[in-house]
Amino acid sequence: MTWLAYTIITLGSSALWGVISGWLIYFYLPPGGQPLVPLVYYSVVMLISRAVNILAGLPIGHISDRTHSVWGRRLPFVIGGAFFVPVLFVLLWRPPQAGESIWNLIYLAFILMAFNIAYEVHQTPYESLLPELAVGEKERVRIATWKSSFLLGGNILAGFAGPMIEKWGYNQSMLIFATVAAPMMILPGFFLLTRLDLNVRPVRHISFFTSLKTTLTNRPFQIFTASWGLMWIASSFVLSIMPFIVTEVCRLRKTDAIYFYLTGIVATLASFPFVNRLSARYGVK
Repeated sequence: MTWLAYTIITLGSSALWGVISGWLIYFYLPPGGQPLVPLVYYSVVMLISRAVNILAGLPIGHISDRTHSVWGRRLPFVIGGAFFVPVLFVLLWRPPQAGESIWNLIYLAFILMAFNIAYEVHQTPYESLLPELAVGEKERVRIATWKSSFLLGGNILAGFAGPMIEKWGYNQSMLIFATVAAPMMILPGFFLLTRLDLNVRPVRHISFFTSLKTTLTNRPFQIFTASWGLMWIASSFVLSIMPFIVTEVCRLRKTDAIYFYLTGIVATLASFPFVNRLSARYGVK
């Protein structure tokens, strides 16, 4: 059951991230409605928050590598960050002013950057747990496949945001999402505590800048990062504009957004057995 405890964490975190990607801009800049923040500055806030998300992972990973505790190197961050992420998620949808206001913009910038930092505190050490849970290549591929499946499941959950928002509004819907996601992100960490070898220690440490230089000059890493970055940009863009396509282009209701998400999800789900078989046969490369 170790693989299940590890991978189900992705279900909760990806659901929250999917809702933010798809509906945050729709909430703060509703089409045909009263915007809550100045349009021109919203993109600036999003750009800065994404930069914080990327850069925060570097020092967090470095600190995690050097952490010594009764819970090991990773779990204090995985569990600790998971307590803050759902709370900050709920706060994102509760701006101080009902109409357009610079205070809403400041509030959004502060909460969104805090959310991104908490998410990286949780996510970066979480990703680093996989080599400690699965030593063999095939075992890692199997767990990674299940992790991708739960990532897809999180996107499915995020797809229900439209019907929920239309029925209950943003505040109540986001509280429900956080309530469902929090146990998935927090509780498995306590189970993994009993499954990890907490005595594992690196043979030696290298400095932060040396490790950064070594990583960035690694050719396979450069290729992987470029492809992963393009995939992340494309998927984020699709998630962000989907509610607008549904309501403004197709002239449908928010509740119909889930049908647009499902077509992509079905295609992704159908590819899993094929990709997993290729990975098992030809290896990670």
